[in-house]
Amino acid sequence: MRARWLPALVGLLGVGCGITEEVHTQTVRDLDKCRQDLATARADFERVQSELDTQKAPVAPSETRPGQIDPKEVADLERARDATQRRAEQGKQLAAALAPLAQSGTLKVGAHKGRIAVALPDK
Repeated sequence: MRARWLPALVGLLGVGCGITEEVHTQTVRDLDKCRQDLATARADFERVQSELDTQKAPVAPSETRPGQIDPKEVADLERARDATQRRAEQGKQLAAALAPLAQSGTLKVGAHKGRIAVALPDK
């Protein structure tokens, strides 16, 4: 009985699955290419996902979002405004103190580029 199915088995093994070696080799190459493409796509996906996560990262308390007022910036602006007002007041005081000399023609008091300017005669 063994002898009957042994030649059939050998015949099947010899024929294989009916795919030529060329087709098999090309299919293996295609599969390797698909695996490389998949690895590249996964790497690209992870890079883009990381960039997206970075963009969606929560804003630190010291940072502001567009349209929000930064308390530190407001404080800086208030300090600058106060300093400007102090300088303007000092300028008015200086102009008042020099007014008698300006009226007598001894000197001229004016403003130049946002500053008090005192012009003395050439003599």
